[in-house]
This record gives sequence, C-alpha cells and structure tokens, in this order.
Amino acid sequence: QLEVEDASVLETIILNLSKHDIRKAAEQSLVLRDPRLASLISTAGCHNHLKEDIGQQMELWKANAMDNFIQRDRYHAYELLSGKLDNVLTQYRLDWRRCLACVMWYEQSVVDPVETTIHSFLNFQRRGVASASVPMYKEFGNKSCKMEATDTAFELLKYLDTKNGPELKRILSTSGYTSDILDYSLSWHLVSVLEGLGVLDYDTAGAEAQESILHVYFGYMLQLESLGAGPELVLYVAMHMPTSRRHPFLRETTVCDILAKTVSLWVNDGDRMRFFTEKLNIPLKWVHGCRAIWHKYRHEHEPEFEAYMAAEAYAEAFEVFSQHLGPQLFLRECNHICNAFVPFPCGGLKSKVDALEQHRGALLKRQQQELSRYSFFIQLVASGSRGESGEMSFDRLMQTFSAKLQALPSSDPSQVARQVAIMSKMCTVYAESLRYKAEEPAKSAEERIHERIVAARVPHMTPEAAITQIQDAASLLTTLTK
Repeated sequence: QLEVEDASVLETIILNLSKHDIRKAAEQSLVLRDPRLASLISTAGCHNHLKEDIGQQMELWKANAMDNFIQRDRYHAYELLSGKLDNVLTQYRLDWRRCLACVMWYEQSVVDPVETTIHSFLNFQRRGVASASVPMYKEFGNKSCKMEATDTAFELLKYLDTKNGPELKRILSTSGYTSDILDYSLSWHLVSVLEGLGVLDYDTAGAEAQESILHVYFGYMLQLESLGAGPELVLYVAMHMPTSRRHPFLRETTVCDILAKTVSLWVNDGDRMRFFTEKLNIPLKWVHGCRAIWHKYRHEHEPEFEAYMAAEAYAEAFEVFSQHLGPQLFLRECNHICNAFVPFPCGGLKSKVDALEQHRGALLKRQQQELSRYSFFIQLVASGSRGESGEMSFDRLMQTFSAKLQALPSSDPSQVARQVAIMSKMCTVYAESLRYKAEEPAKSAEERIHERIVAARVPHMTPEAAITQIQDAASLLTTLTK
C-alpha cells in the first residue's frame, strides 16, 4: 500500500507521484478542491518548460518570503513537479526504487539517457539524500543480510552506465536478492541470459569474473542436488558450464562426476540414457565410461568390457579382458578341446579378441603382444593344427611362450599367475594332442603318432621328445605361480 498511517492527502499525492501514478494523484487533488494543482499534475513530465515555470514561481515565492505561508506538503509537491528532489527524497520514506523513479521522471527529461539518471541518483546517494540500494528483503525488516549488499536489480541497471559499470561479483551475489546465501537460482539464470545476449563472455572475462561465474555454476548444481532434483536438471546446468584454455576439460570432468554419482539412477534406464545423449548432447563415451566404472564396482566384467569398448577406452577394455574375461573364456571353452588335431572354434573368446584386434593401435605394446598370443592360439585351434595354415607351427608356439617367460613382470604375482594359467593350458592342449591315437588298424601306433607330429609341424623331434618338451614347459609355467 502506498498510503502510510495518518498520512495527509497531500502526502498521499506525493507518494502516488513517486510511482508515476498521475491519474490517481490528479484525482486526489480534485478531492482537495484544488483544480490548479490537478492541472499541473496532469501535465507532469510532458514539457520541460513546465518544470522551469514552476521552478521560477517557487523562486519568486522564496524571494518574497512567501514560501513560509504555503503548506509544507503542498510545497514539496511543487518541488517534485519542478524537479527539485532534495527535500522530497529526505522528508518521505521512499525506497531506492521510488527515489530512482523520481529522478528519472521529474528531474530528468524524457530525452535524457538512462545513464544520466543513474549518475544523478548515485550523486543523491553519496550526499545521503536517496536511500541505499538495499535488497527488497532487507527493506521488509530482515537484518540478516550483509550490510554492503546491493539489490541485484540496481546492479543490472549499471550495465547502462558506461562510467560506473557493474561488478560481476556483485551482480551474481545471492545477497542481492535473497537472505538464503545458498540460493543460486536467480544468479545462474542471470549468467545464462547475459551469456546468451553476448554481454558476458567467459573467455575474455578477468580471473575474478571467471571465478564468480564458476562459483554460481557449482553452487546451483549443489543446490539442485540438495533439493533432490533428478540428474537431468543437474546435467543440464553442467553442460552449459563454460570452458577455457586454462580449464579445457572442466565441463567434461564435471559432467562425468555427476554421471558417476547418479549412475545407479540411470544405468538400467534406456529412456534416461537417450535423453542424456539426444537432448542434452552428452557424448556417448562419457556415459559409457561411467557405466564401466559402475560395472567394475559391481564386479560385472562382461558389461564392464562392453561399456569400455563403447566409451572408446580400449586399453581399459583390454585390461578387463586380460584379467578376467580372457582367462575365464579360455578355461571354459578350451576345456572341451580333446586334442589339438580336432578343429574347435572358441567362439566366445574369438569374438572378444576380434573386437580388440580392430583397435590394436590404441593398445599398449605389452597389450598388443598378449593379444597376439590369443589370436595365434585361436587360429591354431580353429585350424585343427593339421597344417592347413602355413603360419601355424608348434615351434612358433613354444618360441612365443619362451619369449613371454623372459618378459614376465615377476614383481606382480597376479599378472604372472594369469599369464602362466593361459600358457600352461595351451601346453596341456598340445600335450594331449600328441597323445592322441586314431583308430586306424592298418597302421601301427608308432606310425600314427609320427603322422600326428608331422601334422603338428614338429620337425626333427621324436614323439617322446616332443611330449617331454611340452610337459616340461607346462611344469615350468606351473612352478612360477607357487
């Protein structure tokens, strides 16, 4: 309400003029049966010569000592209409918005720029005439805010002032619009609007301004999380976070952190994942990278491997294959191989190896070597070792094992055990293959074993020597795990 308790009609007229309610102020003048004042009020702000005429008349009254015979509130109404605001702003309880409005509507003309109005208002404040630009919640009696807090609306007006420009830190301060210092909702929307209008540029802003912008982003995300908002809203804010040369991966790091914290809410929700990638434009590899961490935490190695592959983290995917999937698939599938002369596809193991082979260049050197051994053994088993492939030979297999034995990281027992388990199984398969005897009554046992050795391409070696060598290799590998 504009009216204050026990206010006179003339005081009410002044209060209505302070909000530029010309119609109501003129009507109240007629209630006083003062058509002259009503006529002056109805033309307020229309012509500059009207203010000059009223001012000259008031100077004449003052020169003739007649101003003392005019009612105080009426005289203040004439001062307001003439653009002289010192007494009006001092005598009446006007907030800073009404003070600024009086400066704009009555002291300045309609053609004067807003910048001039702001300069004049700041001058009134410096002289202690106009009220301080405190936030609205403080005007209603809340004294918990900072004493130096400035209303956010006034700070935004300073963008129109080229001489006394705004301070971004004060514009984005939460104390400028709320007593809750953790409420960053308006601050974040202001940043978004200013960036959208091109007024605010993070790249060209100073270090202090950049810190203020990031403070708002992180504060608003924490606020949404504390209010129980879904990951969609928090990620929407994070995806608008600016990046710079100083912090080129800030947005990626922040988004991935949020995805990792909320992964249990969306990892099995296809609609949410599509919303992330299609609506929020979050890169797929960020989403799948967080999925991989979740499955790793739950020891779900198959989906972990798939997630790493989808995230294009091929080195990490190979580690999962090397530590878990490869040995498991090898032992599970190759346990069904009766001997090396019977072709066996090893489909599950082959699919993983083929997927990794497509990205061999992204793997480390030691990973490439281990992958080569898997590929070689799969080809060997798939051909049945009957000599169909010219690249397959028992000598080459044993040489590969020997080279690997010399390079095993003995300081890592788990790594040694994994490699030994794989190579020991391969040796066992070949040892069993040399023991194989086909039911061919036309040939002696010695002839059948000799044919199998020739088919396995073990040159210059008797069957007994070949079996002994393989068994010795398996024993040597086994002792490394002890």
